[in-house]
Parts: sequence; C-alpha cells; structure tokens
Amino acid sequence: MKYILKNISIISFAFLFIFLLFKDPLISKESINQSFSLWLNNLIPSLFPMIIINEILINYNFPIIICSFFYKLMNKLFKLSFNGTYIFIMSLFIGTPANALLIKNLLNNDMVKKDEVNKLLYVCYFSNPLFLYNMLLLIFSSSKFAIKIILIHYLSNFIILFLIRNKFVSQENNKIHLKSISLEKLIPLATKKAINSLITILGVISFYILISNYFCKNSLIKGLLEITTGLNSLVLSTSKYKDIISIIIINFGGLSIATQIKSILEDTNLKFINYFKGRLFQTIISLIIYFIIFILI
Repeated sequence: MKYILKNISIISFAFLFIFLLFKDPLISKESINQSFSLWLNNLIPSLFPMIIINEILINYNFPIIICSFFYKLMNKLFKLSFNGTYIFIMSLFIGTPANALLIKNLLNNDMVKKDEVNKLLYVCYFSNPLFLYNMLLLIFSSSKFAIKIILIHYLSNFIILFLIRNKFVSQENNKIHLKSISLEKLIPLATKKAINSLITILGVISFYILISNYFCKNSLIKGLLEITTGLNSLVLSTSKYKDIISIIIINFGGLSIATQIKSILEDTNLKFINYFKGRLFQTIISLIIYFIIFILI
C-alpha cells in the first residue's frame, strides 16, 4: 500500500509539472537558462579545478599521509578507526556528495563498519570551500566575512563529531592502501570524472530550480531546496538577515544534495535519517557560533 501511494504521489506530481510547463513555459525557459548560468559562471570555475586537484591529492595518498599524522588524535577525541578518519578527512577535501561514493566503496569492501558510517553520516557534509567563498563574496563583498562563515561551517561538524563520539567506538586500525597511477593517465581520468559530476549536478540543479521558481520565491525556501539557487538569490536581496539565511542554507545543504547522496547510498541499508539530523544540528551549532562571534567581535 505504501509503495502504491508513493507511486501515485510521484505520478501526480509529474502530471502537475507537465501542466505547469504548458501553462507557463516562460518560467521553464527562464529556469533552465538560470540553471545553465549558475552552472557555467559559479559552479564550473570553483568545482572543476577542485575536483582535479582533489584527484591528484588522493592519487598521491595525501589524505592517507594526513591520517597517519592525525589518526591517534582523531581516535582519542572522536573514537574513529583509521578508515573512519580517512572518510572524515577525505570529506574535507572532496566535499559532498562525492564522499558518498567513497563511503559506499569502503562499505562494499568491508573496510569500515556500518555502525561507524552511521555515525559519520551526521558529520560528513562539507560544501566546496571555493564555491562557498565565491558565492559569499558576491553576497557580502567581504573576503573576511566569507572566510568566517566557511570556518564556522567546518568547525560545527567537528563539534558534532565530538558530541556523538561515543555512538560507535572503534577498536580497529585497518589501514587503506591505494595504488597510484601516472600523472599522464590521471589527468584525463580526473577530467572525465569532473565533467560527469558537473553534468549530474547541472541536471539536479535544473530540476530543483524549476520547482523553486514554480512554487516559491523566498530565498530561504529556495536554499533549502538547492543551495546554489538559494545563495544566488541572496546576491540581489536587500534583506537585513542575509547572514542568517546564508548560514542556514549552507549548513542544511539543500534537498538537492540530499537526493544525490540518498541515490548513491540507496542499497547500503544505512540510517539516512542521521544525515538530516546532522544537518539540523550543524545549522543550530553554526548559528550559535555565529552569534557568539557577532557578540564578542
């Protein structure tokens, strides 16, 4: 019965969308143009080089080197295994949803416990720092303020991880081993991966922009649906609460990213609700940190 109701809801929504496309095709046209503009002007310049650089760092085992230095500290503070530490540190570098592919790969190869991954789902959302910096610079015209919000975004996950450290205590030290390939082979492979990722992102962004443009105009609602759209709508906004709205949008991450992660981890039987709990905690903690900084500095 639940399956039938779900199908009926999705089919009904699809027909509603078709009706709206015929009723007001101009919104559809503007939404697609907006999607391509955001993708071309904001996402490609920040995400494309970061994906290439991340692939190079991963190929030459830079995260593993970092883990070797910080594993004992991470294990003591956050009760993570070596491979759990690897997932968390890699998430800092590759961001979300790319880290979901890493999580699935380690799970499939029995290199990390499912209970530990359920713990890490709370804290493995990191938006691309270069993308955030560029967007926040457009919104606030202050590099210092942009960096402050990015640091809050990252710090909040460390705080959450410390608070939930006892949810799963790992006793393992099972190190990951990766084989490096030559730079001549790596660059084409990294470029292909970057292009495929960006095209997928374009499709998801287009879908959520269509929804937001048809059903809502509010910057916060747009951001809760899709982070890029929400932040972009703040660029021309005159609201005096742009800072608060941007922090909420950045730390919640949007349903667009959640959809991508859910699809990647669909057959892993993980507690995906932990991801949404983490986003709620991250948003609240980020706002608390921001208000403390705002009051003290």
